Amino acid sequence: MTSHRSEPGTLFPCASGVIAGLLAGVISGAASAAEWYLVPGAEVRTVYHDNFTLASIGGRSVWGTLLELQSEVGVRTEVSGLALTPRLEINRYPGDGEFDSNDPSVALTAYRTLERGELRLDGAYTRDTTLRRGLDETSSELESTGVVQRRVRRERIHISPSWSHALTERADLRVGVAHTDLSYQDVGASGLVDYTYTLVDVALDYRLSERDALSGSVFFSRFDVPDLSGETDDIGVLAGYGRAITEWLRASAAVGVRHSELEFLDAGVSRTDTDVGLLFDLNVAATYELTELEANINRSVSPTGGGSSVERTTVTVSAKRKIAPRLNAVVRVRALTEELVGGAGQNRDRDLIRLRAQLAYRLTPTLRVVPSYTYTRQDRKGRGIADDHALWLALEYRGRKRWLSR
Repeated sequence: MTSHRSEPGTLFPCASGVIAGLLAGVISGAASAAEWYLVPGAEVRTVYHDNFTLASIGGRSVWGTLLELQSEVGVRTEVSGLALTPRLEINRYPGDGEFDSNDPSVALTAYRTLERGELRLDGAYTRDTTLRRGLDETSSELESTGVVQRRVRRERIHISPSWSHALTERADLRVGVAHTDLSYQDVGASGLVDYTYTLVDVALDYRLSERDALSGSVFFSRFDVPDLSGETDDIGVLAGYGRAITEWLRASAAVGVRHSELEFLDAGVSRTDTDVGLLFDLNVAATYELTELEANINRSVSPTGGGSSVERTTVTVSAKRKIAPRLNAVVRVRALTEELVGGAGQNRDRDLIRLRAQLAYRLTPTLRVVPSYTYTRQDRKGRGIADDHALWLALEYRGRKRWLSR
């Protein structure tokens, strides 16, 4: 394998062409057929952490205030649509100014409905730090590597085009590509490294009946770490079955295998390795009158800013209850364990568990207050154990959709 990194000159013209094509589809035909809209939003949060950086020794408690401003702007026709969501998150920690940050991001979604399917593009640009930690932020550095002991600026670009097609009344085909480019500002001191990750997957779903469905997928991924002259190629297959057991209970299971080929530097010497592992995804969901329950167990291979791929097993259990017409409660527990794939890189094995308990009270149709508690515990396997208790109080505003062209 030969390690290489996608240059902006090769990646962005391609993505820009797709975006331009979809936008042309949105506004094609009569100009009056396109409807423009705006959805404003804002949030103010105050938060307290008793060990913000998850230090195993000498943890620091912090108070912070976070202001988030966002607005979704979009256009749609009968067969297509495009939405752009810019967001700015301002984080301030009085007395701990080194944690302050202004984190801009923008997300894009575009689709074009075809005769028997859909063409879709999702994309995002995010500039934040390794200390960013929302209530349910699966793209955070805590989730990815657990390296949150100091503030490091990072930039993430994600582009994901896909195409779906109904082969028959029962069978659907989906082809997708996802490309992620993640870079860190201070790679030397943080121990984190820039990388790119590209995933190509082909999936087929077949409905046996109104209650039963089969699924199958095959994927290829490439994880490229130029600074370490490292590269990992994964090939995998999955087969699954899903059933609506009753009107309120659903379950699904998918099992497969992956084969990984690794190239990495070991004491300055280029080495190769192979690894084989089990993949699975098990899910059970129940919906009652006022309660929603869900449990999921998943094993997959993920890239990390530590410079190596990890085999990640996650267990997620959540419960949502409507206590009153305006009051909801949510409890969610997520636990993960990671092991290094093959023999590449430093020890990155770890265990992480996060508990979230949240209430949400709707003051008006567009305004709600959300108090929350989160508990985080991380065991970095010989590199320290740390936990953090956090209290959140948020005021969230999400405006009604305003049609600009009516």
